[in-house]
Amino acid sequence: MACPSPSTSIDAAEVASVTGLFHTAVRPSWVCPSCDVPWPCATARRDLRAEYADAPVSLGLYLAACMVEAAEQLPAESTGELYARFLGWIRSRH
Repeated sequence: MACPSPSTSIDAAEVASVTGLFHTAVRPSWVCPSCDVPWPCATARRDLRAEYADAPVSLGLYLAACMVEAAEQLPAESTGELYARFLGWIRSRH
């Protein structure tokens, strides 16, 4: 699963309906188009955990790369908030 592509001219719901990627972040807002909450939403977390079940280090690397990109696009978000959002959940089993 690659970091999603930027979208500046259409809204998140339209991206989801066109791409079929219903729980993939829309940039630069980093919002889930289906849930309208900050990405990764609960469904994206579940899907990512399943996709990377045999490669937890790869999951961490992927999410760290997304976090770095989000930090550039969301300058108002603190580093701690971004860490909790992108990486803080990957060891828990919720």
